Amino acid sequence: MSAHVQPQPASKPRKSGIDVLGDIPWGSHFCVFYETQQDLLDVLVPYLKAGLESNELNLWVISNPYLATTEEAVAALEQAVPDVRRLLENGRLEIVTEADFYLKGDNFNWERLLNTWKEKIADALARGFDGIRAAGDSSWFGQEYWNEFYTYEKCLHELIPGQPAIILCPYPLSKFSGTEVLDIIQAHQFAISRRQGKWELIESPALVQAGGETKKITELLQVKKEPPPMWPGMSYLAAVMSVTVALMVAYNLVDAPVSLFLCAIMFSARYGGTGPGFLAMLLSLLAFANYFVRPNLSGTITLEELSRFLIFALSSLFVVLLVAVQTNAARSLRRAHGILALTIRKLRETNGALRLEIKERMRDITQRKSAEDELQLAYQRLTYHVENTPLGVIEFDKDLTIKRWSGRAEEIFGWKASEALLKNVNDPDFRIIYEEDKKAVDKINEELMQGTVNRNLSLNRNYTKSGAVIYCEWHNSVLRDEHANIITILSLVHDVTERRKAEETLNRSYEEIRKLTNHLQNIREEERSHIAREIHDELGQQLTVLKMNILGLNKKLSSADATVHEKIGEIIDLLDTAVGSVRRISSELRPNLLHNLGLVAAIEWQLKEFEKGSGIKTVLIEPAEEPKITDPVKNGLFRIFQESLTNAGRHANATKIIVSLEQRNGHLILTIEDNGQGFEKEKIGAKQTLGILGMKERCLMMGGNFEIRSVTAKGTSVMAVIPHDGKE
Repeated sequence: MSAHVQPQPASKPRKSGIDVLGDIPWGSHFCVFYETQQDLLDVLVPYLKAGLESNELNLWVISNPYLATTEEAVAALEQAVPDVRRLLENGRLEIVTEADFYLKGDNFNWERLLNTWKEKIADALARGFDGIRAAGDSSWFGQEYWNEFYTYEKCLHELIPGQPAIILCPYPLSKFSGTEVLDIIQAHQFAISRRQGKWELIESPALVQAGGETKKITELLQVKKEPPPMWPGMSYLAAVMSVTVALMVAYNLVDAPVSLFLCAIMFSARYGGTGPGFLAMLLSLLAFANYFVRPNLSGTITLEELSRFLIFALSSLFVVLLVAVQTNAARSLRRAHGILALTIRKLRETNGALRLEIKERMRDITQRKSAEDELQLAYQRLTYHVENTPLGVIEFDKDLTIKRWSGRAEEIFGWKASEALLKNVNDPDFRIIYEEDKKAVDKINEELMQGTVNRNLSLNRNYTKSGAVIYCEWHNSVLRDEHANIITILSLVHDVTERRKAEETLNRSYEEIRKLTNHLQNIREEERSHIAREIHDELGQQLTVLKMNILGLNKKLSSADATVHEKIGEIIDLLDTAVGSVRRISSELRPNLLHNLGLVAAIEWQLKEFEKGSGIKTVLIEPAEEPKITDPVKNGLFRIFQESLTNAGRHANATKIIVSLEQRNGHLILTIEDNGQGFEKEKIGAKQTLGILGMKERCLMMGGNFEIRSVTAKGTSVMAVIPHDGKE
């Protein structure tokens, strides 16, 4: 195939797809400056879409850092052109990287690139396309390629006009200085910019050169002031005088009057205009006829004299007309010079304004470049942290379409960024929310979207790409503009599946330990009952029998001395004390009142015994009737009551203890309050005392809640709340 392509005849303009441009002709070579990825897509997507909708071959050269892969470019274009993948397959669209197009073996050769463009244009025409439309991103090259790339752009600028091609060259503003931006504009027909969603049309800098050209024109076309017009009579008088002088000189001094008369005519026409010129011509004809053609003033004229006269007349007429034309041309030229001078003055003013504007723009570009460098550095830092954080970073727009998908998110969910970007969380082919958790997740999203909250935390189940179920913590926050419109929603995702499994294992172990503890408590209560029964029945009876035997022996020893009777009395007292201790120990192990008369009676008896032993005043607030509860609940509540009473007696330094038992809202509530010194819960919680821990575990085993409230110097309150429906 020949590398040379003959220029095609101009045809109707092509749709650019860019609103600010409208239709553009073949042979257009222009550039666009952009700031963000979205700015770049706002230009390229409609530009290529217009080409795909026409009979054009479309070429897109992508580069880092904005669109790194072909798949990402296709995903960006697919929103506007749904069948873009089919167009890729049939060759209507070609997407290549900068390494495949600009660089061959890491070598940039601008001459090779120009030949490549010629071949591309020829190939497009050979395949039946009207021409080629291309976009080649320029964010890939650095300073090492600047000179060569600039040379390439200037040569391409000379190659493209007249060819069936439209080439758009995007440049990121953050990479180029103000001088480089002007050089880039110089190498293109025109330039546009897309910054923060706004368009700007920048003309070619040809007018920048207007200063030098204007100066040259001014030097070449210096306009002299036109002399003020003479009085009309003076020009006619001058014509008469010039002819008179010519006649006198010719008649007296020379024999060649024709030249003198012609000079007079030329003088009159040149300085007086057409009228004085014709007057001078008539006077010259009369003088010539009377003094030189017919010197004797005869009435006859010979043929020779007539020829001589006619030649002079025609010569005079020619001179008059020629001088008149020259005069008019000179006047027209002077007027044109005046208009040109005014135009030059306006051009000079325009040039000065342009220079001032360019200077201001360069200052603005320099400041903008500095700000953009700082912004780029901040963006690089943010990107580094995003890609290296242990949390998955996912960014959504206001419609919950994914705009950012970090590397950690890829690891958590198994979806690559190229697969996840531009997907919506509700897309059926992108399932990441567990079905049963969707309602809860929708509620959380609704809170963010409606502005109820600006951040929230959720724990829900998610699907991975393989279909596995994982547990994730989602830390969500929303960013809004000054009008409260959503800019972006950021989610930090923490995979807590392993922690969740560990918690479930721990909870199962804890539940098993609680069941074991409950079983041990039941065994302990049974053992207490058994021991109390054995002590009461066996040991109590034996002590009673022993006492009766000693009393009988004491009666039989009536003749014994007083010392023996005294010792026997001491033994009987000891036996009475032992019997009381047996009863007390038996009651403490298993209060008979608790199971015979109920919980209220047992608490009342215990409070009286406590008041006798400690001297602390006690008050019992009883329920209206004895609650009907099972023995395990009776035992649990009574043991909590005993432990609380013991703690108050040992540590509270209280003077009064109030115990209440009430039924309310399906619960049985036991409260023990004292007016003692109180304590700091944090210190007690750190110690994890076995008494408090035992009371808490008893409550949990009964399905209830346990709470301690304490205020330093004001006392302590212990509350046990047990579910109770009024039935035993």
